[in-house]
Amino acid sequence: MLSITELIMDLGLAIVILGVSHLLWNYLSSPLKAFPGPLWASFTNLWRLQDVFKGRCDITHNQLHRKYGTAVRMGPKVLSLSDPSVIPHVFNSKNPWMKVGVFYLQSKRHISNQPNHQSDMYNVNDVIVSGVRLKNLFSHQDEKWHSTYIRPVKGLYSMTKVQDMEPGVDVTINLFMDKLRERFVEKGQLCDMADYLNFCKFPTILLPSTPLIPGPR
Repeated sequence: MLSITELIMDLGLAIVILGVSHLLWNYLSSPLKAFPGPLWASFTNLWRLQDVFKGRCDITHNQLHRKYGTAVRMGPKVLSLSDPSVIPHVFNSKNPWMKVGVFYLQSKRHISNQPNHQSDMYNVNDVIVSGVRLKNLFSHQDEKWHSTYIRPVKGLYSMTKVQDMEPGVDVTINLFMDKLRERFVEKGQLCDMADYLNFCKFPTILLPSTPLIPGPR
């Protein structure tokens, strides 16, 4: 019969083996090994997590692009591109690949298709109903599905319609500024702009012709 000390040692060893195995699997299964980047980016996203936690990952990204070029591997399955010329290829609305479904660019002058890799980035917009994940116009990655279901509302966001709603947007923004002055500037209080920008965002984007008072009344 094993002692408690031996059990703890065996458990620790098992955790180490699983951790190392996971890192090796990330490296070996990564489709981005051909791209340059930080060493740890080949094995895990944890380095990127701690960098984002520091609050200035934008500086890190700029430094890495200066060091490695226009295509930098940021994680086992994460690629950062800084070349504007590839935007039409990556974000082409007529692209046969799903959103974030293909990684391009091996160098500035050579573009090639890598294997199709779906991303979970859009899942945050899904709705969960009775344990079932439901896609919507914002999160669905299938272009045919999106083209079919956007048709009924597409006309509401045409340039003509948007211009017609511009006066409502102006009223909403002016009301937003008035509320900030009334609640914070005149009272000399601090304002959590993240919350109040969210309060203003939805009536401005979704109901621009019906201005609402941003935030709690």
